[in-house]
Amino acid sequence: MNTLTISDFKKNISSSLNRIDAGERVYFRRGTQIYTVIPVRDNDELSPDLYADIEEGRKEYEAGKCVECRNHEELSSFLESL
Repeated sequence: MNTLTISDFKKNISSSLNRIDAGERVYFRRGTQIYTVIPVRDNDELSPDLYADIEEGRKEYEAGKCVECRNHEELSSFLESL
């Protein structure tokens, strides 16, 4: 398993997302926890729980309850806060 640190993932987010789009599984580590990003496509079958989470996220976004990152520095700062 090829695992990036969260810092490496943030520095290379575009290339990491390109690898994910190409079908590769990219893992990144924060402390001892390991994460991955999985693209959601329109034709994917979503579990009811995941669909509900996505809909809740859309509603929060529409209500302005979101974090807006306008540049790399803001994104880095936000990801560090997680």
